[in-house]
Amino acid sequence: MAGKVCRLSASRLARPRCAPSPGRCRSGFRQRGASPVPDVVYASSSAQALARSAPVKGKRSRRQLGFTIIELIISLVIVAIIMVGLLTAMRSFGITEEKLDKRLVLVDQRRVISGFLDDILGVAVLRPRLAKVGTPEESTFLGRPDSVQWVGVMPARHGVGGLYHFRLYVVGATEGGSALMLSYLPFAGLEVLPDWSLAEQRILVDRLEGFSLLYQLEGAGEWLAEWRNTAEPRKLARVRLSIVAGGAEWPLLVFPVRSLMPDGTGVRIVNGPG
Repeated sequence: MAGKVCRLSASRLARPRCAPSPGRCRSGFRQRGASPVPDVVYASSSAQALARSAPVKGKRSRRQLGFTIIELIISLVIVAIIMVGLLTAMRSFGITEEKLDKRLVLVDQRRVISGFLDDILGVAVLRPRLAKVGTPEESTFLGRPDSVQWVGVMPARHGVGGLYHFRLYVVGATEGGSALMLSYLPFAGLEVLPDWSLAEQRILVDRLEGFSLLYQLEGAGEWLAEWRNTAEPRKLARVRLSIVAGGAEWPLLVFPVRSLMPDGTGVRIVNGPG
C-alpha cells in the first residue's frame, strides 16, 4: 500500500532468513562472515578427463580413420624412387663386372700369346737353302708386312717338340671377321719346302682389326717392312708386331731373334734319329 512503510522487528533484523545457497540470505544480501561458494558446482578433474576421452557417437579418431589418399601416393612415390636407385646400382654393378671379366680375359690372352710367340719366334734358323740361291724359297725366314714364315723350335709338350715350320698370317674368313692364324708342320730338312696345305692351324687372335710386322737388322736403327735371310752377312735382330683387336690396341710386341745354328759353326740339321 502506498505511503506505508514496512517495519521490521528487531528479531528479524538480528537474524535475517537466508536463501538455500549458503552465505547468501533470502533478501540477496551476503551473510556477514560467510565464505563465498559458487552457485555452479563443476565436475572433478577425473570426471572431466573421462568425459573428454569417451568417444563421441558418430565420430572416429584419426588412428581409426587410417591414411589419406595423398599420404598413400607420397609413400608409393618414395618407395618407387628407392627401387629405381637400387635397380640402377645393381645394373651398374653387373656392367662393371662384365667389363672387368672381358678385361681380364684380354690381358690373359695377351700374356699367353706374347709368351708363346716369344718362345717360337725368339729362336729361329737363319740359314739359306744353298740349292735355291736367288729365289725367295732359299730363305728359312721370310718376313712380309702382313705375314712371316720361319723355322723355329716348338715348345716341348706331349707329342710335340723339335724343329717346325711356322707361318703367322691374317685370314678373313672367320665368323668374327679377320683373325690372326698360326700354321705349323714338322721340319723335314733345309732343302724340303713346307707344304702348308698339310699344316695344322690355330687361331691366336680373333676379331682382328689391325696387324703389321716390322723387322730390324743387327747394327741398324731403322725398321724394315720386308726381310728374308740370304747370304748377306747382316742378320735379323728383332721383330715388332702391332695388333689391334676387339676395339683395343695391344702394346707393341718386340721379340729379339737369335740364330739357332749360325753359319760356320759346323752344326748339321737332321730330321729324326741319326
